[in-house]
Amino acid sequence: MRSGRPGEPRGSRTSSLEAQNRIHALARFAFVGYESVNRPFPATDGHGLTLKRTAFLLTLAGALLVLGAPASARAAECADGVRKSDVRIQLWKEPHCQGAWIEVPFGGDGDRPDFRRFRHSDGDLYDVDDNRASAVVAVGHCVRFFTDPNYGGQATRVRCGRRADRSMSMPEGVSSMRACPRVALTLCRRHAVAGSGEVPSARSIEYFHFDRPGSYPGSCTGAALPGVIRLAKLIEERWHSGSVRLGYACVEKRPGVVDVHGEGRALDWALDADSAHDLAIGNAVVEWVLADDRNGRPYARARRMGIQEVAWNGRVWTSSRWKEGLRTIQHGDRRTDWVHIALTWAGARVQTSYWH
Repeated sequence: MRSGRPGEPRGSRTSSLEAQNRIHALARFAFVGYESVNRPFPATDGHGLTLKRTAFLLTLAGALLVLGAPASARAAECADGVRKSDVRIQLWKEPHCQGAWIEVPFGGDGDRPDFRRFRHSDGDLYDVDDNRASAVVAVGHCVRFFTDPNYGGQATRVRCGRRADRSMSMPEGVSSMRACPRVALTLCRRHAVAGSGEVPSARSIEYFHFDRPGSYPGSCTGAALPGVIRLAKLIEERWHSGSVRLGYACVEKRPGVVDVHGEGRALDWALDADSAHDLAIGNAVVEWVLADDRNGRPYARARRMGIQEVAWNGRVWTSSRWKEGLRTIQHGDRRTDWVHIALTWAGARVQTSYWH
């Protein structure tokens, strides 16, 4: 876990600044007190003088409270250099911006549905569940914390950043977080639907579905179907590497049944797993296809696209056995020369939610 600076003791420069602030505060209260004593009060049953004295005493008491309170009590400010100006949200393990820290950058989605898999600004995942004590939110942005993953359980009020160097305390047991611009607070106020792990505004997506070859009446389609063509274009535009082969071939898998390529529901993207460059790209494609969404729904992109199978470099994922994740290919081609992706009939016909 990364560590921020634990907070340096304030030096003479800071002490001098605090002294000046206290003098200014005393001057303000003295001026208010003077104004209150000399301001004409309404003529009421002879108690005007008492009102003046009371106002002055209250003002003086306020001044003493301000001057006597330590700076940490008046405002929990971060030590110089701890708060990063290029991040939207920074969370610390200890109070007042001390200890190990984790951060959310500007841009992109600031929601974090599960602190057990908190995505840091560099893309790495950390388990910070229930061990954060303070936070700083950039000015103009807001945050809301939840005690359960996926925005469930008890929730704090929406809290917004007002000063770049001022921290806010976090309640114990925080396990998820929403972030939003100050001008769009409703994005932070969304809560989980009881028992579902979903948020009310989350678009419903398909459940896991697997169409076996030959499961639909007919045989060869004659060409790759539209969903396969669109997916191939997305991959080419995103990675600019390798070559996508739609792989259409009317070949019987067994008598009367053609495979997914013959049904126009699959593509192969030529890459070489022995090349470090190609291996990294192939792994990135698989990770992108099988990514969860921001609401924590597993394999959300594959479900929304209608992807039922992904195979690459000795591992395979299928929607029929999704709970097992990527598993080792036990028999047949280990797919070290290409990434194989097969779609359901609905996905191949662009009838799933990703395309609408």
